[in-house]
Amino acid sequence: IDQIIDADVETIQIDGFPDLTAIANQIAAIPPQVDFGQAFFVEFDWKGSSLVDFDGFVFGQDDPIDGPFLISASSPNSTHPFLRLDVDCISSQCSEVIAMTGFTSATPDGLYGFGMGQLEQSSVSTNIAGDSANLFVRVKQGGTLVRTANGGSEVTGGTTIFEVSPPSTGEGNIWLAGKINEATGEVSHINKILNLETPEAAFIDEPELAAVAGGILETQLQKTVSELSSELQSIQLSINQTLDATLRTFVEFNWDASTLGDLDAHLNGPDGNGGSFHVFSGSPESIFGAKLEGDCTGSCRSEVITIDELNAGDYRLSLFNVDATGDVSSTALTDNASSIVMKINQNGTLQRAANGGFRIINGTTINQISPSPSGPGNTWIAANINRQQFASEAEVSIVNQITTFTNGSAVTGFSSID
Repeated sequence: IDQIIDADVETIQIDGFPDLTAIANQIAAIPPQVDFGQAFFVEFDWKGSSLVDFDGFVFGQDDPIDGPFLISASSPNSTHPFLRLDVDCISSQCSEVIAMTGFTSATPDGLYGFGMGQLEQSSVSTNIAGDSANLFVRVKQGGTLVRTANGGSEVTGGTTIFEVSPPSTGEGNIWLAGKINEATGEVSHINKILNLETPEAAFIDEPELAAVAGGILETQLQKTVSELSSELQSIQLSINQTLDATLRTFVEFNWDASTLGDLDAHLNGPDGNGGSFHVFSGSPESIFGAKLEGDCTGSCRSEVITIDELNAGDYRLSLFNVDATGDVSSTALTDNASSIVMKINQNGTLQRAANGGFRIINGTTINQISPSPSGPGNTWIAANINRQQFASEAEVSIVNQITTFTNGSAVTGFSSID
């Protein structure tokens, strides 16, 4: 035949071959379709790009849940029973996958939009358009979900039924790639770059998705109000407080929502004889009224130190990143700051979790803080406790600084910050 044809035009033409022309146009008219009865994946690929921290997203309306849903790094699993983000990758040359793990209903009527965003950039950014040759979104039927060496996910095998790159022009930090109609399984191109300052432009030809997106914005606004209320409560718990020196005190460090592995809770304090003691994984139990309830080195991601007796003097509460020992430039603690919490509790109950960690339930939370998200270091100095001689109360003062110690045994706390 020896012809070059344009398959993107409305009507394909193969000169001199009317029968083949008719067949080609019939094939071109068949939209790609996903089978909701089988697992499928939406893969977001920026492996050829030097840009960092893209977020893949799927949003929509579906009958298993009430109201619109959004699956992304900020809401990876909780808003839809069958869709989940496998892992959030924040580096360059990476990829993410949102997996559909089940069939939604006997009478499917869902509508899904999907794409990629770079939320750390301005809404008028040209990053997406400028790097369009290195950005891809694929819908894959079947295949195997695997983790990549740089912390992302990708799908090997299976059948790619849809692939698109963004347009090479346009401003915005959101790329709306396509949509899926659950009733038909049809996957369609949208392929628009969205400027968050003028969102209606992205949905000008998509009234159904526009309604869903509007519902998500409303839901997110409600969530923001709820989070603000929670944040105000957290602020109240992050100011200096006093605790009853005659009661048992629990200090819980929890990093369950983070990507970190082996962290160690530390307590430095006075022994009542003019000296000091140090409770941590290397010395978990002390005769000076304090002990580490259990060293967490696996998936449990929480540790508790119990203080049965407060001596007169200064105590310091710290969290050491064992995996960053010797790394003075590590930003792992600050990168995960919002997912790390220390709370000081009295009259509570020590509870062992199924994963081997310890938690504190009930009682009164005296203080609750997360690390200040700034500065490198392997140790978070969270707070001090001071009890004056013969006083019935002890004062808790917030330190909230990141610093570095050579190893866990060196976490004396006081000299590095004071």
